[in-house]
Amino acid sequence: MAKGHFGRATDQQLRSYGDQLVDAAERAASHTTGWLCLTVRLGQHVVALRSLDPAIHQLLNRAMWHVSTDQPATVTISICDSASAETEPPTEADWTRDHWRHEGPTTVLYFDRDRHMVTWTDASTGTGVWWLPNEASIPAWERPAPLRTLIDRLLGPLGATLVHGGIVGADRQGVLLAGRGGSGKSTSVIACVADGMHCGGDDFLLIDNTLPTTVFSMYATARLTPTSPGWSRFAAVADAIEQPINAFDDDPNLAKKTIYLGEQFADSVRTEWTVRAVVIPSVVNSRDTTATRIRPAVALRALAPSSMLQLDPRRSALSTMAAMVAMVPCFSLHVGSDLDQVPTTVAAILADQTGSAS
Repeated sequence: MAKGHFGRATDQQLRSYGDQLVDAAERAASHTTGWLCLTVRLGQHVVALRSLDPAIHQLLNRAMWHVSTDQPATVTISICDSASAETEPPTEADWTRDHWRHEGPTTVLYFDRDRHMVTWTDASTGTGVWWLPNEASIPAWERPAPLRTLIDRLLGPLGATLVHGGIVGADRQGVLLAGRGGSGKSTSVIACVADGMHCGGDDFLLIDNTLPTTVFSMYATARLTPTSPGWSRFAAVADAIEQPINAFDDDPNLAKKTIYLGEQFADSVRTEWTVRAVVIPSVVNSRDTTATRIRPAVALRALAPSSMLQLDPRRSALSTMAAMVAMVPCFSLHVGSDLDQVPTTVAAILADQTGSAS
């Protein structure tokens, strides 16, 4: 039996509705202008991201242009919006209506009834569908890292792990920065990029479970709150900045502006990295920025919760993150008010691990 909150559904029931959703999306594409496709390479996996609405296609391109490829895809995610499709998703079956999430051995069916959305993934076939009302209904937190949940559900069973963190460095040798909102992670990433370091993004990265210290960029984006001192580090290109849903929201994630790195720091973006150190930033009441060595368990406590709480918890993901922090040195970065010292300190950490001059 497949498990659903407050109820149960058979795998056959799940697949029946999933097949209806996939078929409805394909019919919608055939009756409109067809799919707009962005194919991306994420580690060892090639994923086709298809959408009907040009605005959604543009959103995907802005965030993921740097990982685009012309290789054939083995995984396909289709975004069908009712406005473009001129139809609604299939009517829910009786067994779905009291539950919001249902899981089968390789499938997940999720209803977000407040936002009139439904998602379906089947890892055994490499198929995902996100049905939503229109481009404007995409939540603010989804825009900088689109489809991360569906990508995680489809690639996780294939040996990939998504981690919430940013990476900066040089010559594809990098320092992975991780931490909860307000820790100074995003400010540190932007300070480093503005100082000339390369970057693989500030939100989610992908790790191959067999190579825990090799990470792949997913999204060429970074996010800063409007009051962050990081804004003083560069001259913002207006078109490269997406405004937050509410700049005064108590939730810092909803108050952040998105910086599209391809439009602000195009020359800085790199896709594949070797992690040389894991750094956990925290803002301190001091002018100076310093770094101290920490135990792997301390780094894991900062990295794992912020990653796994935003995705489907998976034992293999925790094991991969634990392996990574055990294989490289870990540091606490005490971020002071003089942001000039942040890239200098991070570069020194990297130089110590690679043997290069800082």
